Amino acid sequence: MMARIGRIIVRTIAASITFLVVLLLVFDRLVQFRMDDKELLTWFHERHVEPQIGRYQAMGRQIRYITVGNKQ
Repeated sequence: MMARIGRIIVRTIAASITFLVVLLLVFDRLVQFRMDDKELLTWFHERHVEPQIGRYQAMGRQIRYITVGNKQ
């Protein structure tokens, strides 16, 4: 009886972990906040904001950043 309960618990935990991993993968594909430069400029211009897009290298990767507002 205890062995059966143990198997049920292990299967439940395994199924829950599998479900969580699949759910995270689906959310990763559906929730993307990435835009290319043209899309970003359009988005900001629709809101009457003048952005400055910049880039720099850090640890072998290129980082893109946006600044808006006063240049002080």
